[in-house]
Amino acid sequence: NDPFDDKPSDRGHIRKSRRKVYEDMTVHVIDILLRRNRTALHTVFINGESFRAVRWDRSGVVATEAINYVRRP
Repeated sequence: NDPFDDKPSDRGHIRKSRRKVYEDMTVHVIDILLRRNRTALHTVFINGESFRAVRWDRSGVVATEAINYVRRP
C-alpha cells in the first residue's frame, strides 16, 4: 500500500496498512538522519508498477505523484 496516497479509503485495514508502512519508513529515515548527521535524505519508494521520489528532512516529507514506470518508461 502506498503511504503517500491521499485518496480517502472506506476500508479501515487499508488505511491502517498505509499508516504502518509510513511509520516504518519514518523510523528508518529518522535513524539515518540522526546517525549520519544529514539534513535531508532522498529515497525512491517503489510500489508495484509505480514509484515516487521522496525527500525527507527534519521538517517533514515531500513526495512526487506516483509515476507508473511500466506504462511510461
